[in-house]
Amino acid sequence: MDYNIKMIKHFTLAFLALFLTACASTPKGPSFSSINEISNAEKALVYIYRPGVYYGKAITYPVLLNDNKIADIGHNGYFSIEVDPGEYSIRPDTASIDHDLKVKFEPGSTTYLKLKTNEKFALCFCTSLQFVEVDKMLAVLELKETKAETDRVYYK
Repeated sequence: MDYNIKMIKHFTLAFLALFLTACASTPKGPSFSSINEISNAEKALVYIYRPGVYYGKAITYPVLLNDNKIADIGHNGYFSIEVDPGEYSIRPDTASIDHDLKVKFEPGSTTYLKLKTNEKFALCFCTSLQFVEVDKMLAVLELKETKAETDRVYYK
């Protein structure tokens, strides 16, 4: 009897820990409403987002731009930044296999970058994350399901 009570307590604690962790990775900002206009025509506007998928739901991933941490992005999160024109490398920073995306930002342009999960179920459950550039139509459709990362963007 005592063994069953201990198992129930352990299961309950594990469930609560998982639930609270998942809540911590959810962005706290407002829901996406529309694309902002670029404030400086000499800069490039970049939207970076992570649509909701099952894998890694409770995890917040660091985002590196030219190997500098610019943000942490949670499940269903997005943020936008203005950058100087030029060639950049962007990637998530995880314990998995991460792939860099080389992208060129033009002055006055808006670019949409989506954090994509690549899952392979061959002989093992192997997952990697990478950014992909998407067109405005797909980005706006997927961004409608996201919330702003208001307290985890460090890029200035």
